[in-house]
Amino acid sequence: MAWSTSYIVPSTLVAGLTGTSLNLGTGATNVYVALFGSGTTPNVDGDPQYYGDSIWTSGNECTGTNWVAGGYALSLSGAGLTHQSGGFMEFQAGNVSQASTTISTAVYGCLLYFEGMSPHPLAICAVYFGGSGYTTSGTPFGITWPTGGIWTLELQP
Repeated sequence: MAWSTSYIVPSTLVAGLTGTSLNLGTGATNVYVALFGSGTTPNVDGDPQYYGDSIWTSGNECTGTNWVAGGYALSLSGAGLTHQSGGFMEFQAGNVSQASTTISTAVYGCLLYFEGMSPHPLAICAVYFGGSGYTTSGTPFGITWPTGGIWTLELQP
């Protein structure tokens, strides 16, 4: 089974709330976005999840001219994880735009992860693009995140 849904990695939130040093705040510079194809089978119950390990292996990663393995850093300037009224947390990032990319493998989604975590880069969330894959040939590759955030979490008992 391939891509069919998006999710926040539960074990990453648990780690962040139990003492692991995770920074999703505004201005954080260690959050990356990597692209993955149809050979990836995300599993919300995979625990823990890391970039480059198990589900998120390089064999399933989409790369090409101007889109390197490991992807690119996301801009959290003025964004990141914020408290919203009504008991919500919202995670936003700057839109992604990489000029002159050639990616010949169909892209079905992406993984946001923390670079530099030891022993592995820790997965934050998987974002499914919703259908058939996307390719580029010498054109910009971009991701425009929803205005309501990449994800929102309601904190109500």
